Amino acid sequence: MSYLFRALQNYILFVVIGLTIIISGLVGVYFVSAQTPPVGIPSSIEMTGYAWSSNIGWISLNCKTGGATGNDICSTSNYQVKLNPTGELIGYAWSSNIGWIRFGGLSKFPTVTGNSAVNASMTGTYPNLTFNGWARACAGMLGNGCSSAGKSLTAGSWDGWISLKGSNYGVSTAKFGTPQYVWGSDVVGWVDMSSRASWDAPRATITGTSCMILTGQSECSGKISWEINPTTVSNPNIYRLVPSPTQLSTQRVGVGVPVILKHGANIFLARTGTTELSRLLLTVSCESGQVMNAGICPNPPPTITIKAEQPVVRIGQTVTITWTITNLLDGTCTLSGTGLTGTVTTSGNRSSGPINNYNKFGISCTGSFGTVTAKDAVEVVPSAQEI
Repeated sequence: MSYLFRALQNYILFVVIGLTIIISGLVGVYFVSAQTPPVGIPSSIEMTGYAWSSNIGWISLNCKTGGATGNDICSTSNYQVKLNPTGELIGYAWSSNIGWIRFGGLSKFPTVTGNSAVNASMTGTYPNLTFNGWARACAGMLGNGCSSAGKSLTAGSWDGWISLKGSNYGVSTAKFGTPQYVWGSDVVGWVDMSSRASWDAPRATITGTSCMILTGQSECSGKISWEINPTTVSNPNIYRLVPSPTQLSTQRVGVGVPVILKHGANIFLARTGTTELSRLLLTVSCESGQVMNAGICPNPPPTITIKAEQPVVRIGQTVTITWTITNLLDGTCTLSGTGLTGTVTTSGNRSSGPINNYNKFGISCTGSFGTVTAKDAVEVVPSAQEI
């Protein structure tokens, strides 16, 4: 009985230990494989240009630059490596020496210190991202195909795996334009992934023609033109930010599109989704050079000339007041002073009432331009007294 009991104890202990190892392994795989997705990728972004291996030569990353002179060959061979908003690198690169190199959709990854057992991906905050995971040359797969997880039976020890990150190597998009390497082991060797590679990232140009607001108006008509690339960009749109936020277009390209402009700053954004790619500022002013008044552009102010024909009179005398008003485009003008009231025309003269002390005569014009006033004064001297 004691023998059976000890055997049962050993069996249970074996099972517990085995389960512990399995669970620990699964947890370990989880922590190795789990990646923090990148932040701020606006849409799928294609890589363009070339990678370079001293073993196998140039590796084309996109058919748009895949020709012998860097020309577009997509009409005959459509391929590219692209980055999804989720951070996955997917698609194919091409080597004239070893054929297709696959990114994404792979499994049964090798283990390398400093890398994760995951499909090719990127981490970080766009546009500063870091390569991670694995790509694989199809010639190193079973049957030389691109869908098998097994190793080619004819490639010797080579399995086609390319590690995009290690403890002492890796690639950051912040350093594109300078040599950075990934490791392809046998056959492929070190691969410079950044000297001749770049992102075909969403980008935009937006230009415009402003206008001047005519007198008595609150707005004018301008034009804007834009182009958002690449042609595969998702959710292209033109958005008016200031004033009155409004989406104006979802077309990728626009030429000479009329837009209504308001006084002051008018800001337009070329975007993909809600991500700003480029902006345009058109500043609008009044044709008259005036400041907006009550929401419209006013006329320029008139010029007023007023004159007392007798600048000095004896007490009790009257005086003739003459005036001219030029460039009065709107509004009314009134006369003021001793014995003088009411509206006036753009030129004329009137006699004042008896003047008994120092007096000012004036004309005030009020219109869209505000109020403008001009004045002249008359001095009074005492009357002569008989002795």
